[in-house]
Amino acid sequence: MKIFTKYNVLYLVLTGIILFLANFYLFSHEMYKSKAEKIDENYFNLQQSSLQLGENERLLLVIGNSYVRTSFRPEAVNQESLDTAFFTVHGMPMNDVVGIVEHLPKSLSIDSIIIGLGYDYSTPVGGDSSAYAKYFSNNILGRLWSSIPLIRGRSMSVMMLREDLKCIMSQFVSGTCQREEGMEESDSGREEDRDNMDQSAETIEQVKATVAKRYAEYTPFTQTIGPGFSSNLALLKSACDQRGISLFLYTAPIYRELREKLDAEVIRDFRQVPVDLGIKYIDMNTVFPDLPASAFTDATHVNPASAGKLTTTYLINNSGWVF
Repeated sequence: MKIFTKYNVLYLVLTGIILFLANFYLFSHEMYKSKAEKIDENYFNLQQSSLQLGENERLLLVIGNSYVRTSFRPEAVNQESLDTAFFTVHGMPMNDVVGIVEHLPKSLSIDSIIIGLGYDYSTPVGGDSSAYAKYFSNNILGRLWSSIPLIRGRSMSVMMLREDLKCIMSQFVSGTCQREEGMEESDSGREEDRDNMDQSAETIEQVKATVAKRYAEYTPFTQTIGPGFSSNLALLKSACDQRGISLFLYTAPIYRELREKLDAEVIRDFRQVPVDLGIKYIDMNTVFPDLPASAFTDATHVNPASAGKLTTTYLINNSGWVF
């Protein structure tokens, strides 16, 4: 009995070609490249931070989505003396945050970790931390396998392929094409643009106009408290406790019109979960509940040049946390 018939060989060859082309496509895709580069840059910065620390110095690590970098800016309130490293990536899901904390370099001396906890973490995205796994592997084969674009960007790859297929089909069938090319801009670039934004009536209307879009993005993840939310926070607390790291969570302000559309009961339960786990947590929406549209650059990002200074100052000076 022949195991490899000519048809089996042809099938294997075609499968290999398809996989090669798919990985090549993803590797050259702007969304994949920008996010992968940002992840690699963050890990490089972490390694550099460990080398630059003095003998008795310890690091403050800040982790979260893009909105974290606009709402916590020590340099904007003359706190450059804080030895701070940022690990912020656009669209970072909760399971990736857990993976980062659980696999921090052992050589890194960290005093405290601040994590931005968005309301859209209520129902965590499923999947694993495939985009970061190359840094967690203990052998070269594992690192090579985890570096393959289809493996490394598993959840992101699915999203990219799905949206690109919609765009291709929209040429023949009416439909929605929502390309996210360039969604991952550098934090510094995003902040510079926002710092220089003219908060005119037109800009304020633009902020208000993002409410519907952001609500549509938030709705699937804020209708209930998913079972993974509490377990993920418990994993974070356990990882920090084992290393003697102080863990702090906070939720940055979102625009009032968006917040009022969300389920108030779910938000109350959301705020209670870290408290029940004994984790220090502050919801900045309760501290600054009525920030005007001019304090934002869209419905979920505060303007770092104005409201960002308010939230940073509060976190450093008024929260009772010691950095």
